[in-house]
Amino acid sequence: MVFLSLAGCAASATSKPPLQTSASPVESRPVPPPTTIEAEELDAICDPPAGWTIDPAAPSSDQTRQRVWVSPSGKTSYGVIYFTLPIPVGDDIALLGFLSEMKRHEGQAALLDKQRDGDRLRFEAEGGHYHVRGIIATAGFHGWAVYAGTLAGEQPMADELASAIFARENTRLGRR
Repeated sequence: MVFLSLAGCAASATSKPPLQTSASPVESRPVPPPTTIEAEELDAICDPPAGWTIDPAAPSSDQTRQRVWVSPSGKTSYGVIYFTLPIPVGDDIALLGFLSEMKRHEGQAALLDKQRDGDRLRFEAEGGHYHVRGIIATAGFHGWAVYAGTLAGEQPMADELASAIFARENTRLGRR
């Protein structure tokens, strides 16, 4: 499941509890342990769920680098996007850039929820193809979007979504 690229900003994020939304609560159940991957090009340490495969077609550019892992069913993804900006901006501006790219790639982008959580911004958005539960973190000229994605208009598979959210929450950003 390829998501999208983003031209935007970076900060450091630590492990936080999963984002709970009223739209689709995720039941709490054990998830398989992640396989830790140090992704230098993303300035992050990623924890994709065991058994998920990397999508080699995930778009990247001079301003963005992205890795996406897809669940065995192909209906859920975990992704990390690293991006840069010509000037430092905050999380809210970076989220606008994310939504703009989502609209450009998917034809639509609706922000469903946005919440400040310490040094990062949690959000939920739906595009023409994907429903994303993400985190935006920025610092200086760098930033990240880390997300758990599912197919728009379909009921998420609870166990896969829980695994993607677990991976998102355990992604460590900003080693530089």
